[in-house]
This record gives sequence, C-alpha cells and structure tokens, in this order.
Amino acid sequence: MKPSRNIYQTARERAGMTQEAASDRLYISTESLRMYETGRRRPSDEMVTMMAELYRDPALAYRHLKTSAAGQILPEVSERSLEQCTMRLFRLLRNFAREGRVETLLEIAEDGIIDEHERPIYNGIMDELREIVAASLSLSLTGAGQEKTPHQLNR
Repeated sequence: MKPSRNIYQTARERAGMTQEAASDRLYISTESLRMYETGRRRPSDEMVTMMAELYRDPALAYRHLKTSAAGQILPEVSERSLEQCTMRLFRLLRNFAREGRVETLLEIAEDGIIDEHERPIYNGIMDELREIVAASLSLSLTGAGQEKTPHQLNR
C-alpha cells in the first residue's frame, strides 16, 4: 500500500514539480524535502512560506499552521471553488445583515457588559461571525492562487 501524501508533497505535486526541482529552488537537499514530505521532520514556518510561494499555493501555509498546537484555535477552512467560496461568503454576510445582527451586537456592546439575558444572543452572533471569518479565509486562500490568463482578460 502506498503511503498517504502529506500537505507538503500534495502541494508540490499539484505544482507539477519533482522533489529534485523543488529542493533546488528551495535551496535545500532533496533528502530534507523528502523528510518533510514523509513526516519525519516538520519544516519551519519560513520554509513553508517559501514552499507556498514556489508552489503558488498560499493555502499550504494555512494548512501548515493548522497542524501546529496553536493552530487548533484557527477556524476550519474548506477548500472549495472560487465561485462556491464567493457565494457562501455573500450569503452569510447578507443573512447577518438581514437578521439585524450588527444592530443587536451594538446594543449588547453599548454598555460594555454582557448580561445573562444577552449572553446566548452574543454567543450566537459570535458563532455567525466565526463562520463568516472562515468563509472569508476560504475565499482569500482560494482566490490568491487564481490568476487570469491574457485570453480571459480580453473577454
């Protein structure tokens, strides 16, 4: 059975690069890259930044951070198409505004205290905002790698 690919190997392969070509461009040995890709060594944040730039995959940096201990507080970001991310974010924002959540949050925050009656409402608003943040991150990470070709620009 073939071992599963980790995030670093998957990103490199999506970029269409061999380990040799990637390691040359990252200024590391092929063995070092192999160790990252087999999970025997965790790359530094700086190395992952270089990988993300080389592979044109900004989501790699997010996935890397998410696997760290501190990354557990980061929202789950699903990988979807640019269209799906855009529509989801727009729908969440529209519903948030339509439901008057901004006004409600302002009313709760006005006195600087969240009382026991306001707490469940506040918690619900915060859940909605976390979902909006996750949708925004998903769009940002998806859209960062999207570039129009000259043919698409002339439409």
